[in-house]
Amino acid sequence: LTASSLEQGAELVAQHADLTLVLIDYRLGGTDGLEALAQLGRQCPWLGRVLISGQEDPSLQMLARRAGAVGFLGKSL
Repeated sequence: LTASSLEQGAELVAQHADLTLVLIDYRLGGTDGLEALAQLGRQCPWLGRVLISGQEDPSLQMLARRAGAVGFLGKSL
């Protein structure tokens, strides 16, 4: 399943209650991935959230964890 915005992603999560993990791009359409991490965490606290980004700055990884991410994947992986 893929979504190009937080709104689409939230709809997919609502439609597929069996989801346990989502990958969220830092440069998500309409908002940034950090806000999406936090918002999905409030709406679906059971859902594991991982931020992905081409920007592999260690400070971004820290911000992602503070926003509720269980992990961070650099796109170079």
